[in-house]
Amino acid sequence: MAAVCGKEETIMANTNTKTAPRGTKIKESFGSRLVDGVDVLIICVLRACGLIPLIHIVAASFSNPSLFVGHKGILLWPEGFSRAIE
Repeated sequence: MAAVCGKEETIMANTNTKTAPRGTKIKESFGSRLVDGVDVLIICVLRACGLIPLIHIVAASFSNPSLFVGHKGILLWPEGFSRAIE
């Protein structure tokens, strides 16, 4: 019960007794599914743009410095594993 300006009103819940049959789903439109797919693609590209440089830095930090200097391109795995701090 809720009091509004001194009057008590009864707040009734939704009394719709019709229920959907089991196993029914709301069908999404083609446009909605297309937007969802594009969103997933954009998120994957953005995630890759953040993870590839991070992987390169970690791989470079464990690489042998003399081999790393001669490497060209993105380094995804250490060149000649080294833990030496120089």
